[in-house]
Amino acid sequence: MRNYTLSIFVLGVLLAGCGGSGAGSSASTGATASPAKHGGAEVEDNANARGPASNINAADKTLSITEKIGTFPLNAVVSVSTLASTRYRNAAGIDVSASTFFATIKPGQVVEAEGAKGTGNTLTATKLKLQN
Repeated sequence: MRNYTLSIFVLGVLLAGCGGSGAGSSASTGATASPAKHGGAEVEDNANARGPASNINAADKTLSITEKIGTFPLNAVVSVSTLASTRYRNAAGIDVSASTFFATIKPGQVVEAEGAKGTGNTLTATKLKLQN
């Protein structure tokens, strides 16, 4: 029992040294998120969606994803909007511009989106990546 108790104590000390405040703290892993800005407010990544794309609108930089793996219910159609700060990656994982991303994407192509969950099945993307 002493080893177990000591392990918890040491873990707590280590976490406190990483900026965490102990078990259950969102900072307990030592990882930090870089919030994006949306309408002047910070947007934290707390949701993701992955599935085939539809309703692709290059002018508005929006699309829909039929959820297959992620935060939303299976087969939910997730409306994805973007920000000026959204990062885009092609299927090779290389950063590309928004215009290149939307010129490349085809209906039915699998897309992964990370960002902030809005009301209903909406997501404000901080990252969009094309999948093979």
